[in-house]
Amino acid sequence: MRIISTLIIFVSLIILVAFACINSQLITFNYFFGIIKLPLSVLIGLSFASGCLISLIFTVKLMIINKINHLKLYRLTRRHKLISQSSKKPTMHD
Repeated sequence: MRIISTLIIFVSLIILVAFACINSQLITFNYFFGIIKLPLSVLIGLSFASGCLISLIFTVKLMIINKINHLKLYRLTRRHKLISQSSKKPTMHD
């Protein structure tokens, strides 16, 4: 399995290098604070990387919120279970 994953990574890198060689012309990128000239492949790579980073940030945020809600629910059910067990204890009457 490790050989297959290494092979997939190697083939992907070869494809990316070929893509970068084909799209090496400079383009002008106008952004909010200025203008910059970059190769097309670099601009596409930066756009992809920034999209991955933004989605990763939102995913981690949602995972943290989900973990907090899970812990709250776990504490609530544990407390409810303890209360129900304590109310079912037989009491000794004289």
